Amino acid sequence: MTDDNPNIKKLGATGQFPDGKITSDDEGELRMAVVADSEKGQTTIYFGKPVAWIAMSPDEADMLADALKDKAQIVRNDLATMAEVAQNDKTH
Repeated sequence: MTDDNPNIKKLGATGQFPDGKITSDDEGELRMAVVADSEKGQTTIYFGKPVAWIAMSPDEADMLADALKDKAQIVRNDLATMAEVAQNDKTH
């Protein structure tokens, strides 16, 4: 996801506090994206703004962990496929 991606404009602070203000420096709800970037060989979390900390419920933490694992597996699979294609190109 790059700055020219229209979806990046939807990320960041929403101005809402769905669970109330947790601490005095709480800036509210944050939209973020977990992205598989196979070209760079990494999984990236985009926050849409500078972030000092995030807090979430156990269920939300599970969802984030699942998203990270899913995107990491996509990158692993893509890298393996790219390596296989490169190996086949060398042998043919």
